[in-house]
Amino acid sequence: MPGATGIPQSDKVEGTPRDPANVAPIVVFLASDDAANVTGQCFGASGFRIMRYRHIAPDKVLYNNGPWNVDELFERLKNTLLVDLGQPRM
Repeated sequence: MPGATGIPQSDKVEGTPRDPANVAPIVVFLASDDAANVTGQCFGASGFRIMRYRHIAPDKVLYNNGPWNVDELFERLKNTLLVDLGQPRM
């Protein structure tokens, strides 16, 4: 049953394609030793699908003069890479 915003509530989507738990397995795999050689790849998870994307190319790049400070990165992202962020095509 959708909530007030039309988005299904998490307790109603368990076991369905909309269950956020469907994303966890690819995240766990990518954080494991078995994925030690997986680098520079883009994966997606939607419903009961896991996808690997090809030909991912940067369309914007954010540079810094040294190591990133998390607070500074959060602020700079809002004004640069996230400005015209659209919905992903699935």
